[in-house]
Amino acid sequence: MFNVLADTRRLDPALMALLADACAELNARCLPLEEDGVEGARSASVMIGALRQGQRRISQHVAEAADRFPNVPLLLFSEEPLIRPAVTLQRGRVTVVSGSTAPRALAARIRPFLKKHASWSGGLGGPGACEELSFGCYTAGFAGGRLTGDDAVPHAHHASDGATLVLAPAGADPAAIDRILVSTESDSIKATAIETALGGRGAVIRLGEGGKSWALHWPRADWPLWLFSRLRLPNTTRLEPGRAGRTGGGLFRMEARSGDVLVGMTTWPDGDSAGDLSLLDALADGAATFLDRLERTPPTGDAAVSALLIEVR
Repeated sequence: MFNVLADTRRLDPALMALLADACAELNARCLPLEEDGVEGARSASVMIGALRQGQRRISQHVAEAADRFPNVPLLLFSEEPLIRPAVTLQRGRVTVVSGSTAPRALAARIRPFLKKHASWSGGLGGPGACEELSFGCYTAGFAGGRLTGDDAVPHAHHASDGATLVLAPAGADPAAIDRILVSTESDSIKATAIETALGGRGAVIRLGEGGKSWALHWPRADWPLWLFSRLRLPNTTRLEPGRAGRTGGGLFRMEARSGDVLVGMTTWPDGDSAGDLSLLDALADGAATFLDRLERTPPTGDAAVSALLIEVR
């Protein structure tokens, strides 16, 4: 069981009750962060506090606890709306979030800190999800429905300057794809090399340059690819890398902005490649909330559904 430390003396009672429900759903223990001690902090996965309306500083005892246990990340719930779903500070040490405070939404905010990050470099071996929270980005992969050996599943390679995510049949090598993308070859040569490496049966998302740029190889028009950002107009955009913006031979590049949430899927759970708009609404609360909603949306019939998610923080 995971331990979650909460600033119980300063969190709003209503939020504290919702937090208790969220922790119960995650099979986590919600422990009080007392002013005279921080029992359980050494084994805690995350420390939770709040920033109330107009507040710009965390409470003194939370700051002292954070200094005492530098390996425990701090998650702050802001009562004021933020310009993006999550803001990461101090090289990932502090995360500030806002948005819905329903129990499931709170659970989605907390779960990336609790997940044991199983390796998905070789692809998810079956239905389920993997998540990775690192400085600069949150990444997740999901596979559901009746998967066969020929179905595309998520793969991931995390590097110091970003992450490379691949949708392809199990056994693809995302590290090799990453090496292709960071090479000095032209984009047309890179695209050809990726096609060869994936046997023409995959798609790639790379967030690079420390979260400043996107490189997409997404040749499948029937695989939906969506971008959400509160800093862009429109906020939600269906990307079609194969039709516009190519810099050469099948690679699509664009600037990445803090708050971008990119989701690519083999199909939507309802079988409609255009996308379920009610599911897309979850992107406003971040990639983790979208993943939670996706896990609770059963695929149509025997369909297999795989997805890549990445959020710039």
